[in-house]
Amino acid sequence: DPRAGRNVAGMTLHTIGYEGTDTDRFLEALCTHGIETVVDVRALPLSRKPGFSKKTLADRLRLNGVGYVHMPALGCPRRAIRCGQCPWRQRVSSYASLNPHM
Repeated sequence: DPRAGRNVAGMTLHTIGYEGTDTDRFLEALCTHGIETVVDVRALPLSRKPGFSKKTLADRLRLNGVGYVHMPALGCPRRAIRCGQCPWRQRVSSYASLNPHM
């Protein structure tokens, strides 16, 4: 399930991961919560998990009326996350300035 959203610049942001799920359940969760666009923040949008690599995921989302945008600048490198150097609240406050569509 997408985590409770935060309102940023008139837009509600949700977070969701795909570990422990498949594309059917992932898409169902997005649709259940009214998610219109997925912003993929992975530096390398590749996955060994079937259906979660960039092109495959984007195509599947579009077929189901959900947009896909790859914006790695909004992500945080794994090494920074592991060291606690990527606090979510600080990053959310800067998201709107990185994307004029927000």
